[in-house]
Amino acid sequence: IWTAEDYRELLETLWGIYTPVEDALMKIDWRDSGIDILKRRKKDWLEADLTYLGIAPASLRDSHADLPELDTRATGLGALYVLEGATLGGQIILRHLQPVLGISATCGGRFYASYGAQTSAMWRSYLAVLEKEGARPQMADAIEHGAVETFRAFERRLAPVQDAHPSEAAYG
Repeated sequence: IWTAEDYRELLETLWGIYTPVEDALMKIDWRDSGIDILKRRKKDWLEADLTYLGIAPASLRDSHADLPELDTRATGLGALYVLEGATLGGQIILRHLQPVLGISATCGGRFYASYGAQTSAMWRSYLAVLEKEGARPQMADAIEHGAVETFRAFERRLAPVQDAHPSEAAYG
């Protein structure tokens, strides 16, 4: 990401992925799972960054086309593997954005700042739930399926952005 336009395009694309995926995750019954799904939503962070860049989130459209069906706790845990894992890389991406574009956690980089100092703790708490739920054989396959299909959806959605900027690999 070398220009504000690149960054804006990336955030718009990510918003178009995160919004329907998180909407699907909100419909799953997470009670007694150890997952507080509201604390893990990132759509609001993307919208804050887009607003900072002068983009009205209400003007954007999401699409459920080509996204995995996430309708069980297992497939949801798989999708969360992708979303929560991305927060770890987001810390590195934010460090790149600061000197290049002047983006910081409070100025257009809320999404990549994610949980801030709590990022590692949030990842570990997710992994604890994943380990417990994934220990049941009937859950493990569905968790894997949810993760693989969510990752593939990210690849499909981000391919046009990557094709437009082939030397860059910073996504989300």
